Amino acid sequence: MTEDTKGYFVMFRANKIQDLVHSSSRLREVAGGSYQLEEFCGNVPSELCTKLGINNRTIITSAGGVISIIFEDRTTAKDFAGHLQELYRRVIGGRLLSSMDFDQPDATGSEVKTLVDAAIRRAKRLGNPPTATIANPYVATCKSCGENLAELRETIDDVDQFYCSTCSRKNRAFESFREAFGKDLDKKRQIPESVDEIAKTDPRGYIAYMVSDGNSMGSFFRSMKDKGLDKVTWASEEMPRIIERALCSPASDAVEEAGYLQGSENDALLPIFPLIIGGDDCFVVWPAPCGFSMALDFMEQFSKQMKDEFETDVTMSVGLVLTKQTLSHKQAHQIGERLLQIAKQKSKKGNEEATIAFTVVKGSLHDYSLETQNIPVLTIEQGHKLLETRFGLRNLSGSSRHNILELIEEYGSKFKEKPEFKRILEQYADDESAGNTQSSVSDDIRNMIDHHVGPTHDIDGYVLLQHLLLC
Repeated sequence: MTEDTKGYFVMFRANKIQDLVHSSSRLREVAGGSYQLEEFCGNVPSELCTKLGINNRTIITSAGGVISIIFEDRTTAKDFAGHLQELYRRVIGGRLLSSMDFDQPDATGSEVKTLVDAAIRRAKRLGNPPTATIANPYVATCKSCGENLAELRETIDDVDQFYCSTCSRKNRAFESFREAFGKDLDKKRQIPESVDEIAKTDPRGYIAYMVSDGNSMGSFFRSMKDKGLDKVTWASEEMPRIIERALCSPASDAVEEAGYLQGSENDALLPIFPLIIGGDDCFVVWPAPCGFSMALDFMEQFSKQMKDEFETDVTMSVGLVLTKQTLSHKQAHQIGERLLQIAKQKSKKGNEEATIAFTVVKGSLHDYSLETQNIPVLTIEQGHKLLETRFGLRNLSGSSRHNILELIEEYGSKFKEKPEFKRILEQYADDESAGNTQSSVSDDIRNMIDHHVGPTHDIDGYVLLQHLLLC
């Protein structure tokens, strides 16, 4: 806040957004819930002010589950807070924290933000008010979230399924989200109705979950605040559009260049399934075969959009999880969040560079532990070098990939000394000498070991090769 700001400043923050959005088991409801939250934050505060006759107010931010408003006085702010929190409970189904939950003392200047943040933290620590748990064998619970009482019945494949009103609203919100996402950027295509369409792009049923977050966004918004509160509002409103443009660009390129989701039944589909978009945070699904390259394109597009719009150098960090479709979205998000933390740690050490950390989850989580993995973390430039080598390995047969992976897992960095590995290289070398100009696998594997990793990257080159062969 600035010293000359007049009025009463109030902040609202959605409590436990991840738990709220991920409470539904169907992915279309996860995406619909995220869209519903963004629509609530973007539209309801101004509409409620109009309905209550509150004309003298300034909405500073209203996105990503955070709403900041300056009112004329405390009484007006208190009345508005009660109405907004009740609306949130009824429409979204969660709890909206408010700095008005306690007697917020009057303050000016920099003290305002400190007191408001303290009030929000205090409200968060108190948790939800106690409620009675209903246990009735004659009452059905929601098929999707398994928590709320079912109120609506749907017949799917001749089987009756019961859903609560909250999950049903999320499901309806997904249809609105599907129509709205990217309509100004790619008028010919929509996102798929389910992740099943994305999984079809990989014969093994793999998909790529991406969790992303902007680097040093706090510093960016502070720089906007120094230019005036109207600049903060402008940046808050523009951020979702920047994210949407950055996501649509690689998705459209994947259609044009790789032909993904194109056919008699899928001519109007974009190869992307956004699950959560809030502010600069994202949780989306890409096709596994091009998930890494699409993530790199997204990071580049975000930086470009921020440079063009705000004339500032802001970058993005990403956690990418390549896994089977059978892994739950909650588990994929947990792994992606941990990868994102690892990526952001390297970004902070490298002048806030854009970074990507990725892993491959084979099978179930019973056989996977993120803490025991050597996680590759790359900059955009290193990521493109990796893609060049991966493209060179496209002619490596599935059996050869499997054999090399077994050698790496058994012998580690000594695998290249084993006769089995040398025989694989000799096989492709013979193909090249016989006139197969498309096959340069032996050289690419050697380049991967000798040049692209180890000396130039601060990670285990053999772990990177293992990921490369799995992708």
